[in-house]
Amino acid sequence: MEVERLTVYNELTKHPLPKNVITYKAHRTTNGVYQKTNFDDLIVCNLQELVPNIHLGEYRNNTKDEMITWINNTKLYGDLVHRQFQELCNEKMNQILHAKQQQQLYEKFKFEKVDNLPLDIQRTIKEYLLPETKLTLLEALHPNLRESMKKWKVHQLKIFYKTVVQDQYYCKRNINYLKPTLIDYCCRGGLTNKDEYITEIFNILNMFKTAMPTDVEKYHYHKSLAAKLFSSIVYVNNKLVVIPNKEKENRKGGKKRIKKG
Repeated sequence: MEVERLTVYNELTKHPLPKNVITYKAHRTTNGVYQKTNFDDLIVCNLQELVPNIHLGEYRNNTKDEMITWINNTKLYGDLVHRQFQELCNEKMNQILHAKQQQQLYEKFKFEKVDNLPLDIQRTIKEYLLPETKLTLLEALHPNLRESMKKWKVHQLKIFYKTVVQDQYYCKRNINYLKPTLIDYCCRGGLTNKDEYITEIFNILNMFKTAMPTDVEKYHYHKSLAAKLFSSIVYVNNKLVVIPNKEKENRKGGKKRIKKG
């Protein structure tokens, strides 16, 4: 339909259309207060500008049949714009109806039962989850992650912050300045202690986590970065804290058993 719309519009440009596009509606005031031009102003005013100027057509020696064709093409163009707009709205309606159905299925889904399945099946199931759902599950599985990170050494936090958070995540943020999805946040410098590094890491995580769907493609991209960053924190925390602690507990348990023997 877009190709047909553009084809019809190209036909309209063969007629004497206004030279300038209307970008504002002059003298729009309410009680003497200036009002900004809105979408309705731009759409309605510019559509009205496309209505054939019969007197100008006669001035240019257009025949009656040529002006009838001009009028019919203008009506067809308006119809195509309307139909394409309706189709786009219908696509959004289908998306929300599908999302509503998925939400109902998600509410019936018991994730704790997945833990009883083989690991390869668990991984397959998790691959189909939305990034924000993955992040919610990860946060639920690791509620004390931030506190656990206090057991990292300062130089470990510094390396992770620089080589992972900044170099692999923060630098990959994709900003649409016309439709911003992320809060305006800049990395801090001069960090010195554990609390400062941990706070900064989670500030950047929160930047991605709270992305707004003003640009849907970038919204999903940033949500995906949030889930991946949280996974990276969990992975490193397991290496530095969880596994070493388990090994210590196992060694202590082994010594006790030897004494009892």
